[in-house]
Amino acid sequence: MDKIISQPTAKLLELVRYFTGKPCRRGHVTERYTKSGACVGCDQSQAKLRYGTDPSIRRASSVRSYHKHKSRVKNQVLIKKYGLSLDEHSFLSAEQNHQCLICNILFSETRHRVAYVDHCHKTEVVRGLLCGKCNVGLGHFNDDPLILLKAIAYLEKSKPLLKTPRSS
Repeated sequence: MDKIISQPTAKLLELVRYFTGKPCRRGHVTERYTKSGACVGCDQSQAKLRYGTDPSIRRASSVRSYHKHKSRVKNQVLIKKYGLSLDEHSFLSAEQNHQCLICNILFSETRHRVAYVDHCHKTEVVRGLLCGKCNVGLGHFNDDPLILLKAIAYLEKSKPLLKTPRSS
């Protein structure tokens, strides 16, 4: 960022970072964080000192931080992607009896039974919560009911052409 801007202006423009063109107290002439006014260069230098050059230390710290703030992170992601808070997600799940709207599998905290937000990619409107398999399945059919109807017709009329080792 080359354009010089003040912190109040950056806040008004809802920028994450801004550039003053002036050195910080450690001599860095870099961007500053809008929220705190802290120097980005100082922040990066401190991170290098804290974590060194070993990526596994950084990764472990990120994992610890994620687990420490898991619900807050999940809430931020839901709001950013779908405009849906964690409380609204929980309410929606309860409205659906904590089960997928397509296959009725119960949601749980295990990786394959999580309640995924299903939404229209054109209108961005949330349709409901699905299990991972059903959500991905709809995505593979481009959310197109005609293609899904063709797939249903294919499955209903098709007969196995060859016996597979598992079908004998």
